[in-house]
Amino acid sequence: MNGATKMRCEILKDIYLVAAGRFYYTHPANSNVYLVVGSEELALIDAGAGFDDSVLKSIRKLGFNPRKIAKIVLTHSHWDHAGGAKSLKEFTGAEVAIHEAGIKVLEEGLWPYKARFEPVKVDIPLKDGDVISVEPYKLRVLHTPGHSRDSVCLLLEHPEGKVLFSGDTVKSWGNIGVTSYETDFKEYKRSLERLSQLKVDVLLPGHEIFIVSNAFEHVDLALELISKTWEGFVVFPSNPLLKRLRESWGIVPK
Repeated sequence: MNGATKMRCEILKDIYLVAAGRFYYTHPANSNVYLVVGSEELALIDAGAGFDDSVLKSIRKLGFNPRKIAKIVLTHSHWDHAGGAKSLKEFTGAEVAIHEAGIKVLEEGLWPYKARFEPVKVDIPLKDGDVISVEPYKLRVLHTPGHSRDSVCLLLEHPEGKVLFSGDTVKSWGNIGVTSYETDFKEYKRSLERLSQLKVDVLLPGHEIFIVSNAFEHVDLALELISKTWEGFVVFPSNPLLKRLRESWGIVPK
């Protein structure tokens, strides 16, 4: 029995994790994929790699009809987040949304590495400040370049606090997305400075574990690390900043 048939992960009311390759929940190549449940429609945040139909199976396992997915919102155009957009759009009829800087990659399949990438038509070009409605919820688009030129985060005001779908811009423990030829560290720092000001409560990243309280501490740590020396940033798991944060939470003795 695979992970998609066993796991049910409701993070907050109306927000579910439906794929997470790092946990072998659906195909291992998938990014984290989140489902937002509105009163009349559903929305997906990211689409996974598209190597199989495990995301659809996961959504059905939760008791939802995938054909009610009206929007597929991509945090950026990297293959593990966007590769599944075409097949999901064909099955559901959903509109695909991505920042305008990622449209060419998505529509022409120009991902530069040796990974399958199915081009798909973009229905909703996004720019900073746009609002995507999944009633009663609103997703505010924050353009956060750095990891890639088209990276966005999505801010949702939820009854349990500020929720940030952060893609690969920032993850738990102050980690950031894998760097590549696209990475612009000056832009990255500016993006993290902006996110730090939000003081978010919940962090739902594109990979690894999500954070359900005091998420701003993880964002602040990422900003501190990227502001330090290259060595301190790269070896951050043993960095004293991380030790300090763990101490403040009582995870390790002071």
